[in-house]
Amino acid sequence: MTRERVGSISCHLSCRVPSVAICVACNRHFCWDHFCEHRKIYGKYVDDACNHQQPLSKCLVEFEHIENKLRSSIDNWERQAIEDTHQSADDARRTLENHIKHYRSHFEEESSTIIDNRSINQDAQLIQLEKLHNEYGHALENIHLVQHYDRKRTLEIETTSPIKESFASNSWNDVSTICSPDMPKTRLGKRLIEKPLAESSVGNYWAIGASDEYLLAQEYENKQLTLFDRHGRRGISMTWHYDVVIRDIQWNHDLRKFFILLDKKLILFNPVTRLFQEITQITPYQSNTFRRCTCRNDRLFISYWCQESAIELIQISSWSCQQRWWSPVTCRANEFITCIQLNSKDQLALSIQDENNPLNRQFRFELRDLTLNILRTISLNTEAGIFSRMTPLPDGYWALLNVDNNLVFILDEQGVLIDQIDCFHEPLHNIALIARFLPLIGINIVRDRIQDMWIQVNDKNGS
Repeated sequence: MTRERVGSISCHLSCRVPSVAICVACNRHFCWDHFCEHRKIYGKYVDDACNHQQPLSKCLVEFEHIENKLRSSIDNWERQAIEDTHQSADDARRTLENHIKHYRSHFEEESSTIIDNRSINQDAQLIQLEKLHNEYGHALENIHLVQHYDRKRTLEIETTSPIKESFASNSWNDVSTICSPDMPKTRLGKRLIEKPLAESSVGNYWAIGASDEYLLAQEYENKQLTLFDRHGRRGISMTWHYDVVIRDIQWNHDLRKFFILLDKKLILFNPVTRLFQEITQITPYQSNTFRRCTCRNDRLFISYWCQESAIELIQISSWSCQQRWWSPVTCRANEFITCIQLNSKDQLALSIQDENNPLNRQFRFELRDLTLNILRTISLNTEAGIFSRMTPLPDGYWALLNVDNNLVFILDEQGVLIDQIDCFHEPLHNIALIARFLPLIGINIVRDRIQDMWIQVNDKNGS
């Protein structure tokens, strides 16, 4: 504290007479003695400058700690910016390498079928190889480096897959006009009952979620989260520090992160950096409990675990609740929403459980728009069991899982049941879809095992 500041304070504390002088420069009040001292300080600065060639800037010495603090703040910002840039560059490199690895893997898989196919002549092989070669080049051309400067300097990888999210309807329709009534009627159903391409022991678990490249599964007994790649290979496992069951896992393509929904919390997980971020702005309404969630672009829908289930619409960019719907808009009294999913056509699918007769529960599937207006309704007729898991399929199709009866229902874009697969010999607990914009891989979780089903949906042979 400077001498004149001390003098000013001591004036108010010790002088018994009111202030008799006000400094027009600093607007402080002084008694006469301290006012004279105040003036002498600046008089000495002027005298030293005139008679002793001392710079007037000596009076700024008291501000050096503020100057140094400002300089230090810039230095800290520079170090943090460099660290952020390095981290963002490393993330972008890993993402790019994942894309390149994936495209090369696709090329190797497809090219091996060209060589192995002895039924076509060499000219046809050359044409197929050239097409595959060009497809790889187009894939690389569709990778873009996107720089962001809004919050911090970041670099992201964006890509438009040359294999579009468009599949012919016959990919999901009849496998054969001649088949047993007990056999699946769709190519997807046929593939689901065949031998899996990959298996991995995971112990008990409660939730899985999938992206273009990853499958994320909770191993509840081991208190772990485990990442699998799109070929079903086990990757890194991370300690799950929350001693609770995960209710749902959903991938957000824009954020390139997984949403992990707990009873009372929402967490973001980055599969590249392996970092978890708890979204503290999102908490359950009153004393309710979260059950399921689904997201696309800037929308996040969360449903609640209760009769007359509520549904909330969250704006992801601001983490603000845009709307909350209650019964009877969401469901009638004595009903539960067991699943909620959002597809690429901005259609919400709901699986609703009727509890009016607990010994003979009735289920229905509803397609709705983004404001929860009902587009279509279909009854899900089963003797028992709960439809507790669902995943959207390409072309607006849906796969619903009845976990008690080991049933998988396939519904088309109109909500019409086109297949019912019940040929499984082990309990099914969950279903997710990985690599939705590429050759389709259906992932089914069975007891103590991950079962990886690879389906080339545009393959005429259904293999």
